[in-house]
Amino acid sequence: MESELGLLGGIHTDRTSNNEFLTVTTAVGVLCGYDESAYLYRRDDQKRWRRFWESEQNDYSENKYLPQMLHAIRVSPTNYDKGADKREHLILTLGTNPWCSSNWHPVYDRVWQTKSNHPEPKLLLDESEIAFLGRDPPIQGSVGPHDILVEYTIARGAFTRQQIHHYAVEEGKVRRVDPVALSPRDFVDEWLTRVWTESSAWTQTKSRAALKLWHARLKSGPDRLSGNFDIPTLYCKNQSDVWQVGINFESPQKPVHAYFLVRWRPPYHFTMLAISDHPKRGCNERDPEADEPRTLFPIQDWR
Repeated sequence: MESELGLLGGIHTDRTSNNEFLTVTTAVGVLCGYDESAYLYRRDDQKRWRRFWESEQNDYSENKYLPQMLHAIRVSPTNYDKGADKREHLILTLGTNPWCSSNWHPVYDRVWQTKSNHPEPKLLLDESEIAFLGRDPPIQGSVGPHDILVEYTIARGAFTRQQIHHYAVEEGKVRRVDPVALSPRDFVDEWLTRVWTESSAWTQTKSRAALKLWHARLKSGPDRLSGNFDIPTLYCKNQSDVWQVGINFESPQKPVHAYFLVRWRPPYHFTMLAISDHPKRGCNERDPEADEPRTLFPIQDWR
């Protein structure tokens, strides 16, 4: 609908999958798409619909206004156990930045918690990352009573993979837990990308001192050395749950070859064991299935 304020989207209503809540969404037109707002309602004691949560942007200052198209709104079910807080819920929204060119744009995942003793929903998590929008939907997620799971596609040069964010919610705070990756190669990339305080938790205790130096040498985050995952992932026959991931890193001085030993226990529990500049003896069995593309959606059998 066109108005003096610009292009306004329609109003859409829907029920959540458990039929407990009513979702209302609307939108305002922006360049190349819409900026969407969402509202959640539940019935009060008189069976009337009452709004208890909203997601809308009213700060249009630079670096504050981040328009998004919403792909999903997930709400954890009500706990009807005796003595439970029936107003306690986790709310997850999944969105993308609307734009005309390229299939690579920011995706957003945000989490709120509601409780009877909270005057307003509490924002627990607000994340964004450049992701590949070619999939439909480009970002997926689920929410339980005490955890949130989000998945989307990212790239490291020519290497693309599924980014997995799984958070446990404890006492109003989020903590990242397994799974953090779906294959040995994905795990190595995630281990290198994160700051050491996070990667160290995924590292064998006795190896942390040595691997901290490797982590710093190869760099983490956006400033790390450019690496090519062009070395086949190999299974270590002498250790039943260990794989070797090799990477060729480009360096201004000379190329750096690094070989990562990763323990993989089912379904998706990974631990960094060791890193060396030469391959380990006994890790020589090709395993093309190790790095096959995987997804946790729609079936989450890892739980």
